[in-house]
Amino acid sequence: MVIERATGRRYAEFVSSEVLKPLGAAGGEVWVDRPGGLAHSGCCIFLPARTWLSLGVLVMQDGTWSGRRLLPPGYVKAMLTPTESNPRYGLGVWLPGEYIQRRGFGRPDQMLGAVLHSEPYLASDLFLFDGNANQVLYMVPSKHLAILRMGDPPPKSPEWDNAVLPNLILRDLAK
Repeated sequence: MVIERATGRRYAEFVSSEVLKPLGAAGGEVWVDRPGGLAHSGCCIFLPARTWLSLGVLVMQDGTWSGRRLLPPGYVKAMLTPTESNPRYGLGVWLPGEYIQRRGFGRPDQMLGAVLHSEPYLASDLFLFDGNANQVLYMVPSKHLAILRMGDPPPKSPEWDNAVLPNLILRDLAK
């Protein structure tokens, strides 16, 4: 609502013209609460894999793409600043921090939808977009690395472990 009121444009149109098109990235679909309704902008934007990877690179490059600033100065820093209610969450991204085996999607004292992390991430600067059904974009600025997991939800057993994929790749890069 804030973007729509500030710009006079629909959320999806604003994101498409101001971020995705300058990236040369394909758009997708924004989940709305009803036809013509409000966007669920805190989550639930369906984009092709290449577009998600481009967004990860954009964030790791402090909001610039091919020398052009697409995000306001200081915005990525704000994204990576923990919120008051959750020290593991910034503006739309999950942040690194002290290791915990399970991270919930709510406040730290509420383990709603707790995600398993069998071990600490091997990069202290790893942060991620974490979506429904274990759709995850891991970003590791120190390695210039974006890792994307998309597809069908993994089976219930064995349980999805959010640390396995990035740590497997980081271990291989360290060889």
